[in-house]
Amino acid sequence: MSHSAQPAVRCSLPLTSRGSRTTAFHEAGHVVASVLCGHLVHQVQVGPYRGVLTNRYGQPVVCAGLMDGSLRVAMPPAIKATLASNPGAKANIIRRAVDNVFLSGAGPAAEARFSRCGWPRTVVAQVWASDGDYADAMASLEPLVTDPDKRSRMVLGIWEVSRRFVARPTVWKAIATLAEELRATGKMDSGQIEACLLGQGLARVPYGQRVLTP
Repeated sequence: MSHSAQPAVRCSLPLTSRGSRTTAFHEAGHVVASVLCGHLVHQVQVGPYRGVLTNRYGQPVVCAGLMDGSLRVAMPPAIKATLASNPGAKANIIRRAVDNVFLSGAGPAAEARFSRCGWPRTVVAQVWASDGDYADAMASLEPLVTDPDKRSRMVLGIWEVSRRFVARPTVWKAIATLAEELRATGKMDSGQIEACLLGQGLARVPYGQRVLTP
């Protein structure tokens, strides 16, 4: 069963004068959370990127960073079709949806912790953005929760788990180390990511396994 209807891209911050360091921390949050959830990360980059990415609606995206990984945001029609033809797939779809929401929140959580802008302010900025992590999180739950208010409450509840995860001392040290390496190189592939995390005592989790359950 395929959950891929778009490239596995997570867009981060809109382009600002704050520079790439905040973006690097944002993307590093996504990466570390993905690895500890047992998902592959193919590469992570800091931009800017213009006109080369599209969102789930096929619209051009301008972003300051991206992560390419194995967990993709499935399009709602594809999920609904899968549920109609295979009701037994619902448990797996729910797990992947929750993972998507959790991973989407780890980026803003790392950004907020590094920039000291505060978690509420960062979340509000994400909520009001037309695209990005909050929009991806909402899309992940759309086929399962039709009420947008209830869906938003679920996203914010899972994002609180993301915030607490990022605040763990071992996790934050790994995020900070990865972010500085990413800022210096601009781009890291899966081998470089694994080597960096191994240096911080975080071994790669075999794909499909997990040491973290959001």
